[in-house]
Amino acid sequence: MTLFDLDFEAATEIYRRMQAEGREEDRARFDALFERAKPYLDSNFKDQFARSTNERFFELRLTITLLDHGFELDAAQEGRPDIGTRLPDGRKLWIEAITLSWGRADNPDRPPALGERFQPAPIREALLRHTAALKEKRDKFRTYLEKGVVAAEDCCVVAMSSGGLHPHVEGVGVPRVVSAVLPFGDEVVTIDRASGEVLEVSHERRPEIRNARDAPVATTAFEDPEAYGQISAVLHDSTFISTWPGDLQPGRWVTVHNPTAQAPLPEDQFPWGRRYRAIQAEGETRLLVEPAA
Repeated sequence: MTLFDLDFEAATEIYRRMQAEGREEDRARFDALFERAKPYLDSNFKDQFARSTNERFFELRLTITLLDHGFELDAAQEGRPDIGTRLPDGRKLWIEAITLSWGRADNPDRPPALGERFQPAPIREALLRHTAALKEKRDKFRTYLEKGVVAAEDCCVVAMSSGGLHPHVEGVGVPRVVSAVLPFGDEVVTIDRASGEVLEVSHERRPEIRNARDAPVATTAFEDPEAYGQISAVLHDSTFISTWPGDLQPGRWVTVHNPTAQAPLPEDQFPWGRRYRAIQAEGETRLLVEPAA
């Protein structure tokens, strides 16, 4: 079976480019991944892959990554989170996946089009997409909890891809997903004037950003157990389908643990990318980073 034999007007430009002559190797690679992941994907995945290629690519990549790391996944089923599995201690782990986009053309919080000159990275706009995606999936997990599908003691993870924000890719410093859920803003470097030695690298506290209507949007979700305590962590990937070489790319994966989660995720649960945790040290909140295994 192939993912690429559909031909209808609603197919994405990415899908049509992959159908072209010369892309046989790419198609074969995706078909092989689909064959492995098919039991754990929605029954309409093939049709949706043609209509929402970047979004479904992330679901496919996420599923394959979990299988490659030994997760035993539940078969696909309607009326529950996208992915179900279990942790080594026997607890249930649920994952809801979402791919970020800039939204409609009239979205006031879209960044300006790229020009020929240098221009500021759209950090504020990107953070707004991350916070909106987290809230959307938080609300969905709440619905599953109310229906009894998800239990209070279950680990709930939001898997998020920013590949759809391409070509506005991640920059240096703290990943944007970290700054969207914890109030770590711009880096502050303290230097000894006499020696030139770097004494400390910290981050400004940025508890909110403002949207195009000048309304405040909180970046403190993981400091708010009442509002976001059900979310154990965010698992984030920044890979864009058109530039994906086909490997794991662990450097593109980031896990952000929720220090106020009611069901904390084990610290090393997703070892294939960097892991970020907020810790209390010397009376202040600091960011602990663990590299990919």
